[in-house]
Amino acid sequence: MNKFKYLLYGFLGLVLAFSITFFSSTQREKPEASFKEPTLQSGGFLLTHTIYSLCNHNSTSNQAFPKELVGLTKKEVQKLQPDWEIIRFEPNLLEVKITLEALDEQCANRKYLGLSEGRVAIFRGMPGKGVLEKLTAIRADNLPTSEVESLKAGLEVSSEGEILEILEGLAEGEEYEELE
Repeated sequence: MNKFKYLLYGFLGLVLAFSITFFSSTQREKPEASFKEPTLQSGGFLLTHTIYSLCNHNSTSNQAFPKELVGLTKKEVQKLQPDWEIIRFEPNLLEVKITLEALDEQCANRKYLGLSEGRVAIFRGMPGKGVLEKLTAIRADNLPTSEVESLKAGLEVSSEGEILEILEGLAEGEEYEELE
């Protein structure tokens, strides 16, 4: 009976050893499915929405991906272009918003006369949405009410010559002086 007991224990030990070896070899760790971040592919398009904060205008442009963006992930693009707000990131489409503290091309080429600090001033842009370019010594309180009202609304001008002509008229023959 003791022999039978030892044989039974030996047999159970072999079964156990075989089971451990068999199941450990068949239960190999499966590699986790690695998530590969999408990258920008050659032939894709960059859609750019540019907002010009000084005149509140915006523009949209569409162009092929610049070579330096091809193959980059969203994080890499954001690191390369920190001023871009990424709206959509797909392998063939990158849509971004860029806000510039500037005037758009149309407004940057326009000028008007207005008032600043109680003086006549020359602005670049559109009336009410411009950027101070030069401040003159012509004081608004020395001007007729109708001219002050026109300047408050913004008096658009088409050329440097027209600006000089109006400023000389406002200064009533005195030579006007630009302060800044």
